[in-house]
Amino acid sequence: MKQKPAYFEPIRGSAARRWDQLEHDPELVGPWHVLFKQVQSPRHILSELLQNADDAGATEASVRIENNVFIFEHNGEDFTKEHFASLCRFAYSNKRNLHTIGFRGIGFKSTFSLGDSVELHTPTLSVSFDCNRFTEPLWHPVDLETKGMTSIRVAIRDQNRQREVEKNLDEWLKSPMSMLFFRNIRSLRVGDDMVHWTSTGPGPVLNSEWMVYNGQGDNSLLLIRSEEEAFPEDALAEIKQERMLSAEEDTNFPPCRVEIVMGATGRLYVVLPTGVETELPFALNAPFIQDPARLKIKDPEISPTNRWLLRRVGRLAAQAMLNWLGQSEKPPAERAAAYALFPDVDRDDNSLEGNCGTMVELAFAEVIEGAPLLLSEDGDLTVKNGCVIIPTEIAKIWPPSQCARLLDEKHRPALCSHVKTSDQSKLIDWQAVGQITKWQFLHALKTGHFPRPKTWQQLLLLWAYVEPEVTRYYSSFKASDVNIVPVQGKNVLYPASDVVRLGEKKLLQSDDDWTFLSDHLTVLNPNWPRFLTKARRIADDQKDATTQETVEAAYRVLREMKLADASDVNKIIDRVATEFFALSTVSRQQCIQLAQIAAKLGAAVGASFSFVTRDGHRRSTSTEILFDEDGTLEELVAIDRRDKQLLHPDYVQTFSSCSRDEWMRWVESGRAALHTFMPIRQRTRRVHGRTRIEEEARKRGHKSGLSYPYVTYGFIIEDWDFDDVQWRHWETLAASDSHLWTRITSRIFAQAQSYWSQAKSARLLQIATTGNTKPTTYQPMLPGWALRLRELPCLTDTRGFRHKPSDLLRRTPQTESLLDVEPFVSAHIDTERTRPLLDLLGVRSTPTGPDRLLDMFRALSKAEEPPTHEVDRWYRRLDQMITTCSTADFEKIKQAFWSEKLILVEDGGWATASAVFLTTDEQDVPGIAALRPSVRDLMLWRRIDLAERPTADLAIQW
Repeated sequence: MKQKPAYFEPIRGSAARRWDQLEHDPELVGPWHVLFKQVQSPRHILSELLQNADDAGATEASVRIENNVFIFEHNGEDFTKEHFASLCRFAYSNKRNLHTIGFRGIGFKSTFSLGDSVELHTPTLSVSFDCNRFTEPLWHPVDLETKGMTSIRVAIRDQNRQREVEKNLDEWLKSPMSMLFFRNIRSLRVGDDMVHWTSTGPGPVLNSEWMVYNGQGDNSLLLIRSEEEAFPEDALAEIKQERMLSAEEDTNFPPCRVEIVMGATGRLYVVLPTGVETELPFALNAPFIQDPARLKIKDPEISPTNRWLLRRVGRLAAQAMLNWLGQSEKPPAERAAAYALFPDVDRDDNSLEGNCGTMVELAFAEVIEGAPLLLSEDGDLTVKNGCVIIPTEIAKIWPPSQCARLLDEKHRPALCSHVKTSDQSKLIDWQAVGQITKWQFLHALKTGHFPRPKTWQQLLLLWAYVEPEVTRYYSSFKASDVNIVPVQGKNVLYPASDVVRLGEKKLLQSDDDWTFLSDHLTVLNPNWPRFLTKARRIADDQKDATTQETVEAAYRVLREMKLADASDVNKIIDRVATEFFALSTVSRQQCIQLAQIAAKLGAAVGASFSFVTRDGHRRSTSTEILFDEDGTLEELVAIDRRDKQLLHPDYVQTFSSCSRDEWMRWVESGRAALHTFMPIRQRTRRVHGRTRIEEEARKRGHKSGLSYPYVTYGFIIEDWDFDDVQWRHWETLAASDSHLWTRITSRIFAQAQSYWSQAKSARLLQIATTGNTKPTTYQPMLPGWALRLRELPCLTDTRGFRHKPSDLLRRTPQTESLLDVEPFVSAHIDTERTRPLLDLLGVRSTPTGPDRLLDMFRALSKAEEPPTHEVDRWYRRLDQMITTCSTADFEKIKQAFWSEKLILVEDGGWATASAVFLTTDEQDVPGIAALRPSVRDLMLWRRIDLAERPTADLAIQW
């Protein structure tokens, strides 16, 4: 059975007398009860009791509801006389340590919000308080065993209050941050659940420690405490006013400290959470003066205490960050974590939260001004803008320090790569650090050669990083322009525009040929596409979506670069030729090797390619180099041009890089730019006078008049012809070689159609006084080379005889009837491909008339025994002719048959058309001439109006 302490009765008596006084003075007791009701909120009960327990030195506390009774217990010190007297007073606190919120001595009174009676049991006390006289203690008749604990019990008045307090208990389980700010309490049991903070060791700076909630080591928070500092005078005056202390009462408050919790949201705490949540990167606790409702704090604009405390918080965060960064003995990753203390608030936010955050940030800025605050990749500290941020994606490809040297014009060291992206953003917002943007990086890739990353995986990351910009049609960066391609034998990256991709080695004759090409090419490293293929297969097998997308991004870049497949052989050979022939000394054998490689690949050579001619000089393809396959071309080349124009014979002596067939196909295709006959060149000649130009037009086959766009008399003939030197050489040869001209035309016919198609028409142009020109006609004009050959016996007929082209016919439906009658061009050159050329040379495609056939019949009619089958053959040829001949030619044929005896009849005689009938029978007049049955089916007879039968009234008309 507990005994009342000696101090109990005096304190109870004092409280009772106070209530006797109050109850006899309604004007005085009324405000007491009004204020008493204002502090009765179930929301603050646990917070107030925990504060009192912490003041009592408790390290553990518990709260629960049993049978509608609220029970709070802690292991703090028992009440002393002074503490108990304070408990039995109202609106007064004996607390001097302003790290707590117990300014007004009303914390315990909040328990009356749950019920009308509150019990207090300690090792020495067992009392209760009634709501009517809430400061007067009554000795409790029941002696409750507390086992050395302090216990507070309240019978809950109704379910509504119980629900409210249960909500408050649940909030503590969800947000137990306040316990970090208690001086002693670290453990709280709420019902069956435990709220427990454990220190895992000292923090990185003085007065800091790492705290873990309920043993969850992955979610540790850093608690940083300031040194204690005395309140300034204006703050002490405000505190005295808030505590309603008289001038005579002691106002000697001890120094206080502020605390921040890195890793928590920016809420303000006065041990307990307030309703003020800022954008600061840490929670902050200080003895802020709160508003009357104790939901927020007094606006610092009107509270010197709160302004002073907020500035202290800003200085504490800045000093802690700088001290942490300056610990050079620690790894950079640990030091970089200090930037989590760096604030970045909206200083234009004029709300209470915004003002609080701004005051902290401004104080923070004052401390770091001019201080070395940027941690470099090398671990050194530099001042503002002394470092540059390398994007994380780039830092994964090259070492950040290397990236800084390559990318930053000021050559600043790289900011430590362990600084989080969110912290980098804060430094950028403060304009405290340089930054390499992706655009700057791409521009640098476009203008400089970067070292090849050490691993293919890093190169893959590079390609995936730049892919969105270099594969979009609207981007200013093209995949072919940025230096990101690994090349064989090089340690730096190149642009795709300088790189070719070689195909499989089996395309060439030997490894020596591949080595030759590689020596003069910037070649895609073949291990890179192999790596991509392997990476794609592995990602697909593992169904790794992230890696799959990374690899596919690289493939999109590869396709955009036109390197997904082997490069076009034309491009390869052109690249090699450009570099190879730019060398000051190259051997003839190397030139031959390159040419044979080009033949092997079937590449089309360009202007950069050169060949060695018989005189040993290298000449470009623009000089019209001639290839003499069998030695027959040499004679046709002008003597003084042979050594300069004929290809060196060593090119076809030994085929080591291609076969002979491949070489010949290459030359014949035109891709070699070698000529197997002298090319026809364009020539320009001026003519004065319209009469002369009209004569020139008639000579070239123009039959209608010319038009004259200008009033001038100056003209230009744009012609095509062989050189005069060649013509003179040929004329000399022709004097002793009757077959020369047919040999020349045979060479022309052997060329590809492109050889003569561009030279098949001359142009006549009139010159204006301004120098401008316009054609006098748009009709085709015969070129000079064709005009010359038209006058020479340059074609052979089907029997091998030489003729001028105009003397020959080529086979057409119109000329078919004249076969064996007229001379026809040799069949081996009368092909679909050569017919346009035959027409150009003047070979006829239509007969000149029926005279030659009619002469055949005249000659046959004079023979004593004409061969009937031969006569029938010519009748059929004539029958063919009349289907396509002109009206005049048909009339000539008809007239000949009606006026001359040209029809061989059945009895073997010859007769005119008027004496011959198509058919007769035994009823007809004896001795009538009839057409022989073998040719009776020909349309010829009906067309010339041969009578059907002697008895017919009219001849059958066609």
